[in-house]
Amino acid sequence: MKQSSFSWLRLNLSSPKGPPQMPSSLGLQHQHVNLGGQNSVYSSELGQEAYAFFILLGILSGYWILKFEWVKACLQSKECEQEEKYEIPEGPQKSRLNREQLLPKLFDGCYFYLVGTFKHHPKDNLIKLVAAGGGQILIRKPKPDSDMTQTINTVAYHAKPDSDQRFCTQYIIYEDLSNHRPGRVWQGKVWMAPSSWFIDCVMSFELLPLDN
Repeated sequence: MKQSSFSWLRLNLSSPKGPPQMPSSLGLQHQHVNLGGQNSVYSSELGQEAYAFFILLGILSGYWILKFEWVKACLQSKECEQEEKYEIPEGPQKSRLNREQLLPKLFDGCYFYLVGTFKHHPKDNLIKLVAAGGGQILIRKPKPDSDMTQTINTVAYHAKPDSDQRFCTQYIIYEDLSNHRPGRVWQGKVWMAPSSWFIDCVMSFELLPLDN
């Protein structure tokens, strides 16, 4: 995604305001999400933070993420214009092509345990994003030294094939802007990661490397 398109989205995802209200999922009738920015009618109706998370749901669902110019072009020509010209590149495009090719979702094979309090990225929204991305939420904190944990043979489909992350399937997610910092975990199939890493993964539609 171009930096100019990313900047507004990043700003609202890190806003310290209260938890936004947003749809729990995107229905099949919604195949396009328009990135209209902070002055769009959508961001005004939903609230900018909720609108930003609505876009993230669209990315994970593999929908067209388009510049608002597409809407203007359709209104001007009075017909549905080709989307490719107006599509936001990189992450959103990768996700759409992934869906069209019927490949696994971004977090397929991944499990997440959310620890501590979440304000900048509300916990309920993170749970919705995990589900939309094909991941699963863990109720209990995974134990790195557990034989049961280390013998799990699932792999993360979207991790780079030559990375250790391919075999890491359980993530302990904490809010990096919070005062609560859990003890570091980086062992076998259990890794710790900040919520900002999780959001960046969604935006780029990639399991990004983690610095241990």
